[in-house]
Amino acid sequence: NILSIIKTYRVIASGEHIRKDGFKVTIVDAPVASFSFLGHIVISREDFTANPVIMTHEISHVKKCHSLDVLLFSIVTVIHWYNPLVWLARAELKMLHEYEADDSVINQGVNTADYQLLLVKKAVGEHRFRLANGFNHTKLSNRITMMMSEKTNGWIRLAYVACIPLLACTLCFSSFRSPDSTESLIIAENDSTPLSTSNVSAIKSTSKTISDDDKSIPFQTVEVKPMFQGGNANNFAKWVNENIVYPEDALKAKKQGRVIVMFTITSEGKMSNAKVLRGTFKSMDDEALRVIKSSPEWTPGMMHGKAVPVTYTFPVVFKLK
Repeated sequence: NILSIIKTYRVIASGEHIRKDGFKVTIVDAPVASFSFLGHIVISREDFTANPVIMTHEISHVKKCHSLDVLLFSIVTVIHWYNPLVWLARAELKMLHEYEADDSVINQGVNTADYQLLLVKKAVGEHRFRLANGFNHTKLSNRITMMMSEKTNGWIRLAYVACIPLLACTLCFSSFRSPDSTESLIIAENDSTPLSTSNVSAIKSTSKTISDDDKSIPFQTVEVKPMFQGGNANNFAKWVNENIVYPEDALKAKKQGRVIVMFTITSEGKMSNAKVLRGTFKSMDDEALRVIKSSPEWTPGMMHGKAVPVTYTFPVVFKLK
């Protein structure tokens, strides 16, 4: 955490310092994810110029002193690092911060669909800082779902109050903390036409350690990730979006939801063992599975110079317009 503070201040010191709407802002040339820390907003020059909604998001974090919440909770985490409920409460608090900032952006008249698309586009490939409140995309699907639901500021205040007993519980129990897992996301906003290629984000995998010489066990973290049609896993997400069709019976029944598919890219680069882990409506389950099973060959992932199988968990969200 001390290293995170030092790293954060180094980034702040390296940029161009201005004031905008009464807030301290540092503009950096590096393509970092925008964040706020103790009243200071850091944003890349590209986002400052092209994506003003990101400034709106960060200003909300600053006004509500979210980074102070995170800093105080980090102190609790250092003291009670062994307690899994501390980590759970910290993660929930960060998600609550994002819900609140998202709500503030939407309430200022920003188009919800455009904002959600920006979240997806910014979800990949930017560096983040642990102690800073950032334009981050952990549990992105939850944030988008929250934006689509009916909610009030009273609900958000209630969620803050709910964190208090959870924090109290963290001081009473101890156990080993399991690492967080992350998941990939494809947003499928659809009518009867094939999906748009713009509403996608890259596949991410969960962490797992596997023996170097056991090639029969699918990897989830590898040195060189599988490649699809000469590009990264984003290419596969786009390919799925170009080939999937919203099932007609699901449209008539006004069904929507998320289908979670697991599959393995073998050491030969072939699609294998695709199956629905959690479905929502039979025809949507079948369509998601059909498209993924029909995938062309990949370039396999590599571990210690050897081609190895790699497993992905791949949610497909069908949503009616």
